[in-house]
Amino acid sequence: MSIHNFARSMFPVLKDKGFSSILLLGSMSILLLTFFYLIPIIYMIISLMLDTSNFVADLNFLLTDSRIIKAFWFSIWQAIISTILSVLIGLPIAYVFSHYTFKGSRFLKSLLTIPFLLPPIVVVMGMIVVYGDNGIINTILRSNLPFMPSIEVYSTTGIILAHVFYNTPIIIRIVSVMWESLDRRPLEIAETLGASKIRRFIRLELPQLKFAILSSSLLIFLYCFTSFAIVLSFGGLEVRTLEVQIYRFAYSLPYLDFALASTLAFIQLIFLSLFIIFYYVITKKEISQKKIGFFPKSSFKLNKITDLIFLSLLLLFSIFILLPIFAVVFHSFVNRSGNYTIENFFLLFSNNYDSLIQTSFFRLLVNTLFIALLTVILSLVISLGIIILIRYWKPLKSWNNYNPSHSKFQLVLMFPLASSGLLVALGLYSVFSSTAIYSDYNVIVIIIAHSIAALPISSRILYSSFSKLNTNYGQVGATLGANKLQILMKIEIPLILKSIVVASLFSFAISLGEFGATLFINPQEFTTLGIAIYRLLGTRDLGLPSAMATILIALCLVSFLLIDYLSEKESVI
Repeated sequence: MSIHNFARSMFPVLKDKGFSSILLLGSMSILLLTFFYLIPIIYMIISLMLDTSNFVADLNFLLTDSRIIKAFWFSIWQAIISTILSVLIGLPIAYVFSHYTFKGSRFLKSLLTIPFLLPPIVVVMGMIVVYGDNGIINTILRSNLPFMPSIEVYSTTGIILAHVFYNTPIIIRIVSVMWESLDRRPLEIAETLGASKIRRFIRLELPQLKFAILSSSLLIFLYCFTSFAIVLSFGGLEVRTLEVQIYRFAYSLPYLDFALASTLAFIQLIFLSLFIIFYYVITKKEISQKKIGFFPKSSFKLNKITDLIFLSLLLLFSIFILLPIFAVVFHSFVNRSGNYTIENFFLLFSNNYDSLIQTSFFRLLVNTLFIALLTVILSLVISLGIIILIRYWKPLKSWNNYNPSHSKFQLVLMFPLASSGLLVALGLYSVFSSTAIYSDYNVIVIIIAHSIAALPISSRILYSSFSKLNTNYGQVGATLGANKLQILMKIEIPLILKSIVVASLFSFAISLGEFGATLFINPQEFTTLGIAIYRLLGTRDLGLPSAMATILIALCLVSFLLIDYLSEKESVI
């Protein structure tokens, strides 16, 4: 008996040739995730613990040093303030998009949620151009309101301002979709009984929205807590989060201590893992409480005070979001003399700045796109393989309870959110630092780190789409003699093709914006546009980095508009 026949006799499911292919794909995906994510982090942690004396000494230092305690508390309170401000600003805008209709509302909503996909270093660029010492706002204040204090962008104020700009779209997108799906009937009954809008909101709408608000708030807190590029750029030497402190331990004097950096990353991982479990529980409640309803929308009536207030808030928020983006684009067409020109884009192809960015612009662009495209492929292979295996293999399917509101798989693939880019980079460094992969082919390490960062969102999109498929299609295919692979490839994949494209676009945009792991690995031959912009920000000439940022904005804008066009009216974040 051949080995192949013996395996089939031992595992009856392998008699289905289609399932054999699915099992192979799923196993390969699990191996990739294990080898590139779990093993490096576990290896890093075990290596730390085996060196017991140094590990205990590092722990004692990290838990008692005033600078580390200060960084930890700063990470928490700036994330809390950023989250509260994002919610306070985002809720009224979410109300507008869920209650009012006007020409171009869908397009405007898409524009206002673009910041979520912008690379953090582009956000930094926008904040500098608008709120910097010579930025638009401070110039206006000095000219017209000299008694007003200037905005200090290189401070905690700048960090929180950038975080609110970056994360408010999360509240808008998640809560507005939930608001639109609320059951209208209780509100209509309350209205006929004379309840005011405020009373109806507090007593009826807010209880149904609370888990959507809480889950999006927790997500914003997580992003702000692990913020790296924004804090590194605006915090200086004194203001830092744990994420920035990890980088300082690894690369700044007097430390240059990778073990100390890894120990701090391990402490942060424990804290964020507990946070992710809490977020998962809240998300389950949000999904399980979601109702499918129809919320009728009205047009703005300029003779009503409330409508004028909401319209004014929408205009102010639109300026807050769009001004930094348009300012960067506008700045890219202005030279040092203040004249309008395309000189900055021509400078991209000169070699005047090669010593700073370590390569040519053309190579930067190719590197960025190459890494992003391979990130899309790797993250899709891992996500699709594992999801398909769970969908078709009964032991995993029963363990997972294949339901988007009770999925254990969702919890597993949310854990990369607890693993910052620096932690993933440290884990990969601990495994591959002495190999040719890290020294000669470090682009592979970058692609792995980017793929891990893209995994939570891409897997959530794909899992949600698979879970909504009508099982009758597969049953009909099976009765016609199709095996599981044929059902998958000819029926299910075509039905979720749009979701696969959306997941790919998200992964592409996340790769464009990934900064921490790329800066940590510091590739010489594979420098990306984001790293080049960061290095050029210190030159005081913002023309060239603005031109680079404009190209990234264009790529993200195209990606987001395609996502918005292909997506159904539901949250995919």
